Amino acid sequence: MFGTRLTTVCAAAAALLQPAQALFGRRRLTALQQSLQTLQRDAREFESNERVLLEQLRQMRLSTGDLRRRLRDDAAAHAEAEAAWQSKVAALEADVARLGE
Repeated sequence: MFGTRLTTVCAAAAALLQPAQALFGRRRLTALQQSLQTLQRDAREFESNERVLLEQLRQMRLSTGDLRRRLRDDAAAHAEAEAAWQSKVAALEADVARLGE
């Protein structure tokens, strides 16, 4: 993604450093090379962090899907239990009404 593009740009800049030495001088080029190396290291670190974050996001999506499935299952089980209890309560109320007559 972004880090890959940055690495490509850094590699292209590194290839241009040697011909540029004749134009700018060694001292300026050394500073530029150090900056470029720092940028390349930062780009690699960024890519690594990006991969870690994408994996964490994938795991969170899996966990969220699992939690949603559990919630649906629990809600369905609760609805079944409630229906069973209501039927028992209705039966008991009918027995009480019949005994009260």
